[in-house]
Amino acid sequence: VESWLRRPDLVVHRNGIPDPFGNSPGAEQNLANDAIGQHWMPLVLPASDPKAVVFDLQTITFEKRELNVLKLALGEFPVYALTFDGKAGHLLRVEYASSEIGTSRRTTMVYSDHKPAPAGFVLPYTFECRHNGFVVEKWTVEKWDLPAEIKDSEFSPPKQK
Repeated sequence: VESWLRRPDLVVHRNGIPDPFGNSPGAEQNLANDAIGQHWMPLVLPASDPKAVVFDLQTITFEKRELNVLKLALGEFPVYALTFDGKAGHLLRVEYASSEIGTSRRTTMVYSDHKPAPAGFVLPYTFECRHNGFVVEKWTVEKWDLPAEIKDSEFSPPKQK
């Protein structure tokens, strides 16, 4: 399954053939919510958006570990709650809620196994995705590859044949 998101159009292909996608506006918004919450957030890139508003910074202690928690609003997207290691500054967790076919879905991404990565970043190598508290996916990153730039065409659907 391949998907391209170039808002406002969402195209999903299976084996190179466009696949009808039900509930398009809602599905498109949820895919965009997840792309930000699950894939772009480890780089904390969404916080650099000019529309980003960071608020409600808190320092808490959990199991003798200091954590910094903040909320990030990005316009049309849900509010994302980000939890950072208070000492190392690593992003540990992202939480947000979205709606699928009238049902609320709470997504929690847990990031761990932080190691040096390209361009001087320290990034997580283990991701865990939970929906409403249940683990639905676990990923292990073998290698981070950060290109110098990403051309706009990378986000465009393939040309029709």
